[in-house]
Amino acid sequence: MRPGQAAQVLRRAGPRLSASLAQEKLGRLLDRWHLSKLDDLGTALMRRVLGDPVAIEVDGLRVQGPFDSRWMLGKMKAGLYEPLEVELFKDAVDPGTTVLDIGANIGFYSLLASRAVGDGGTVYAFEADPRNVSHLHANAHANSSTNIAVLAAAVAAEPGVQVFRMAAKPTHSSLFMSMGDVPVTATVEVATVAIDDVLADRPTVDVVKMDIEGGEVAALRGMTATLEASPNLRMFVEFEPPALEAAGESPEEFLGRLKSLFEDISVIDERQRRLVPLGEASLHGTQSLLCSRVRSA
Repeated sequence: MRPGQAAQVLRRAGPRLSASLAQEKLGRLLDRWHLSKLDDLGTALMRRVLGDPVAIEVDGLRVQGPFDSRWMLGKMKAGLYEPLEVELFKDAVDPGTTVLDIGANIGFYSLLASRAVGDGGTVYAFEADPRNVSHLHANAHANSSTNIAVLAAAVAAEPGVQVFRMAAKPTHSSLFMSMGDVPVTATVEVATVAIDDVLADRPTVDVVKMDIEGGEVAALRGMTATLEASPNLRMFVEFEPPALEAAGESPEEFLGRLKSLFEDISVIDERQRRLVPLGEASLHGTQSLLCSRVRSA
């Protein structure tokens, strides 16, 4: 996060959450100065002040998440959490449609989709990290989102069981060692599912949001029939080369696969608040892509 954006989060997130976020930033300095015991004391104090889970209200929704996700929640509260992607996602979801939230985390996008699709639509929220799943269920209940089907599983090429690496920050957990400098605190076996199996009786999908830390290629392999049955599909997908490489996948081949599946692909440029056609974009670091089966006008 850029310093200016961090300052905006601290100003807008409210006094208690802002104090906790400031403590977290200070804690990084303390760790660097080998004063981690002071950091631990400050974290414990903020956890008591802020509570665990952390609960906010944003965009008319009640959202809670684990204490370790407080920066993400602070950005949501401040309106700085992927603002362009959120806007595009809300525009993409229509009443009565089917939405897949693959890597749903605590369910923010699932809740947005639930409100948009209404009683005639369905949202499938897939999340493997058990710490997030409990909050995902709680958020669906708190917002009376009965059209959200929560699936506590990792999306992959085929059904089975795999080792899931739980990172210190729940936003960075993965089937693969792709969390960078965020340490793995535990491992757990999780079920894996293929989208084609889950949607065997109703394969047509309208919108997909997918962010699974390098598992995107395998997930695509498991949704071949769904893709074929969804001519108007729009997909929001993360492109993170280090995570793809940690999963044993080629970032270039992943882009090639997307190009073969979608007519129109753009990079969601949050800094410039605009869509950039893939052919004109400079891909560096983690990027979110908007892929459409129908070419935009």
